[in-house]
Amino acid sequence: MPYEKRITAGSELRQLVKRAADCEARLVEQLNDGEKQTLDTLISTQHEIDSTMAREYFILDSVWASD
Repeated sequence: MPYEKRITAGSELRQLVKRAADCEARLVEQLNDGEKQTLDTLISTQHEIDSTMAREYFILDSVWASD
């Protein structure tokens, strides 16, 4: 997986990412096709939210640091 190349092996973040991926895989096994689509949409939307928040906080941090 691409993210594994950027996360230090054995780190807390690596362990959390693996746990989340394992839980997602187990959940997907239990869902029908429509439910899988809903889960995919939820996960994609959450990633978009996280990315947007990270960018906004980075921009705000940059603005505050220059004051």
